[in-house]
Amino acid sequence: MAEPRRTQAERKAESDAAIIGAAIELFAEQGYVRTTLNEIGNRAGYTGGLVSKRFGSKGDLLGAVLEDIFDSFRAETEEGLRDTSSVLEGLVAYADVFLHRAAHPKSKVRALYVLLGESMGAVAEVQERFAEYNRHTVAVLASYVRQGVERGELRSGIDPVRVATTLIGSLRGLTIQYIIDPQTTDIEALRTEVHGLVSAMAAPEFLES
Repeated sequence: MAEPRRTQAERKAESDAAIIGAAIELFAEQGYVRTTLNEIGNRAGYTGGLVSKRFGSKGDLLGAVLEDIFDSFRAETEEGLRDTSSVLEGLVAYADVFLHRAAHPKSKVRALYVLLGESMGAVAEVQERFAEYNRHTVAVLASYVRQGVERGELRSGIDPVRVATTLIGSLRGLTIQYIIDPQTTDIEALRTEVHGLVSAMAAPEFLES
């Protein structure tokens, strides 16, 4: 029996996903600046013209790539939070998801950190997109920390934005170290240190220490 014909919307969703996937692979391999829309189209099995038609500029495609990476990370994080009974446990689970991704880097992880490096350069569109992504990431985690403070699970004197920024910065730093030198960076051995950092920043018992 012949398979039913796919709708136009289904074909568009499939091609969009292929284009985003190709962009992620190429950004991971050679960076944003060196990658062209034609290369992305060829890798996806389409043309550069279709990429431009679907996403507009390369900067707009970059936005779609970052959104895809963030959605993937959010899904993994939410799965890690399901069995936690407190916000502090949730923060530890968040760190564990981050460290697991660092220890098992795929194209999305590598692409994200290549883009992070380029965001510190002179390419304004990369910096602007990454700054927007970063603000959103910090805001989401800070909101979670704030919930813990409001529930009395975390120290009342902490600044949620500072805690979120410090935790994310530490985790990103460890990921970069692993990607650069995996032979001498034992991510799994560092889990205990990261868990201690989370507790030191947020746990109520540290008020009495």
